[in-house]
Amino acid sequence: MGFPSSLIETLRLYKNNVPLSKDGATASVLTQDQSLWSSTITNGDTLILSVDGTAAITYTITNAQFIATGDFTTVSNTNSLASWVEVFNNTLTGITAEIVGTQIQLTSNLGASNRAAVIIGAGSTFVTKGMFSASVGLSSQGAASDYVLNRNTAQFELTVPLVAGDSLAAGTTQTAARAQSNEIATGSVNLAAEGYIWLLIDDPGTIIPTGVVSNTALTVSSPSTNIIRYTSNVSEAFANVQVGDYL
Repeated sequence: MGFPSSLIETLRLYKNNVPLSKDGATASVLTQDQSLWSSTITNGDTLILSVDGTAAITYTITNAQFIATGDFTTVSNTNSLASWVEVFNNTLTGITAEIVGTQIQLTSNLGASNRAAVIIGAGSTFVTKGMFSASVGLSSQGAASDYVLNRNTAQFELTVPLVAGDSLAAGTTQTAARAQSNEIATGSVNLAAEGYIWLLIDDPGTIIPTGVVSNTALTVSSPSTNIIRYTSNVSEAFANVQVGDYL
């Protein structure tokens, strides 16, 4: 099946009315922002890690592993992210560690696969000491691609062939969307106070990891008309927020 080249970038395929994924998804877990790691991180701390459905392994991080990098002599929350990445890649099996902004990302080496999975045990001292956190996520599941698109010929091949009774439809990201209220039995609604509704149009949005966790104190103020200011008692709580982001 072929399509005009102008549709290649916006094409969405639906199998039995369920959207298909062209790229699939990798299994990745992020640390918290390094500024949130506890200063008590030290020699002998542990990371309990299960990769791709294998039994969990408890890894112990030691001073010797940092000495081997040639940059640091002890395990510390202030060691560079590059040195932590080197230690993780030298120590952990089945994953690749890399720097993402001010965080470290652990990704399964299986890539986009239904078997790919990364799970960090809550009993790890690196969890209790704030390197990894449930608020950011301690587990991730990968997913295989549902189809392959040849951009040269504008043809695609399904990973799982259709069977009798299946339906396949093609659409774009600009197809009509609508929101519907519950039934209003009386035909009208009387609001006791001024009502508001917020709509997100044509963009699913992206969740931005922040340093705002449980027991974080947020202060909300209005320094001027139409301006709302959020401040936190956590240093660098909004370090990943950029101009143009919204709340």
